[in-house]
Amino acid sequence: MSTIQQPIAPQPLTGLNRLGVFASFTILANREMVQQTNIVYCDDQGVSLLEKAAADETLTEQQRQELATLYQTKLVTRTTEGAFVDATGQVVAADAEGAIPQLQFFRSLTFAQVMAMAGLTEEDSFADGLYALISAEISKIDGRGGL
Repeated sequence: MSTIQQPIAPQPLTGLNRLGVFASFTILANREMVQQTNIVYCDDQGVSLLEKAAADETLTEQQRQELATLYQTKLVTRTTEGAFVDATGQVVAADAEGAIPQLQFFRSLTFAQVMAMAGLTEEDSFADGLYALISAEISKIDGRGGL
């Protein structure tokens, strides 16, 4: 089974390519949701720079260690707790007109809305819908500069 991942915006300062790779999704006892995404630096073909450095036999051990530090995977955690969205699910300031708690937005979605958002049909599985929502959230978080 393949992982949920997608290209995200290049690293702002260096322009290095990056992938957002799904790490976890948790629903807490208070029903707030937490999503974790790994940020992986990659080449133009989507190959991890960390993996390339580790496999490059022309590099010294010190060079590999330095590159491992430079290109290490970064885990980013985001939660619905304290987050507000507009009617489309885009994060907004708490005092923005029409702002509602993000958890309220997710809890109000129907299966039909999730299917439409994900481009799914009745033949697709619940898991396909969940994966599509997770992938969409990676894009939304990236779009607001959160990754």
